[in-house]
Amino acid sequence: MNTTNCCLLSHTRSTFSSSTSPSSLACHKRSTAPVDDQEEPLDSRLQVLHLISDSKYPLYVVKSPSYEKKLCMKVFRNKKCCIVASFANESRFLTLNHPNVIRILEAKDGQTLYGIKKEPITASILLMELAICDFSVLVTNPIFNQNEKLVRTYFRQLVEGLEYLHSEGVFHLDLKPGNLLLGQDYRLKITDFDLSYQKDDVFMIGYGTKNFRAPELASRKCKKPQMADIYSLGIILFVMMTGAVPYFEDALVNGHDLYKSFLEEIHLYWLKFDVVTYHSYSLSEDFKQLLSGLVAKEPRKRFSIQQIKESRWYNGPVCTLEELRQLIKTDFPEILLSSKCYC
Repeated sequence: MNTTNCCLLSHTRSTFSSSTSPSSLACHKRSTAPVDDQEEPLDSRLQVLHLISDSKYPLYVVKSPSYEKKLCMKVFRNKKCCIVASFANESRFLTLNHPNVIRILEAKDGQTLYGIKKEPITASILLMELAICDFSVLVTNPIFNQNEKLVRTYFRQLVEGLEYLHSEGVFHLDLKPGNLLLGQDYRLKITDFDLSYQKDDVFMIGYGTKNFRAPELASRKCKKPQMADIYSLGIILFVMMTGAVPYFEDALVNGHDLYKSFLEEIHLYWLKFDVVTYHSYSLSEDFKQLLSGLVAKEPRKRFSIQQIKESRWYNGPVCTLEELRQLIKTDFPEILLSSKCYC
């Protein structure tokens, strides 16, 4: 692999690894220190088993007296006795219920939590279902990229989840592999709604992640949030098939402005991408046609969910749920081994 393609792939991996997806298990460094030694506050009424992530909003694997299974707890430490805006926004989506959307089971504000000094701290928490890992683990693995049937299966699940969200008036606005989880049922789950937009909200608080967001989100001129999500679908599909981001928003690659080409001359983009990466990807015309419809520069020209479902590539072969289980166990055993103590 040449240095340019390594750069694109390396950037893709670093972007994913900075994700703080709730419930993601395999991608975060596990804590080996006792719970009482952690600096972040913990709810004494929950049995805390492991630290998943010590990010801005810490994530823990917990057991609750109300449930007979392990859950993920996301902690939002209140500031000056005020509820954190991210918690207030994400907790609105408690009622979402779909096989391809992570389930938020409880949202509690004003909780008394205790840190390392045993001093009471006020915080808010979300309790969510656990997952095996986030999709950054899968999409940067060549075995995944080379299995078009597997890619199509999970892309279709992503579309199904997004269709449900849009039908509920919810627009994610930060779709990327780090915000997609592999559930314990081996289904894809959309997660992280702290920056999402709901129909009739006065304004948007999320503007996506660089290299995955729609251009109108980057310029903060988004008027059709559902179309911004469609654009991100296209970027995720590209990453699923190649293992790399298609461009850098604010940087040239070997002297080429791939971002401009991607938006303004997608028919020529493929030639430039092959030249820049010195690698010819075996991507079908059906795939390229679907991608072009997803990432049109003008939101009104992008495919609707219905058009996506009618495309030829979308309607190719897919895996059954049992086939998914076997593929993950056979081709990605390290994922299950690294998360076994949590699931």
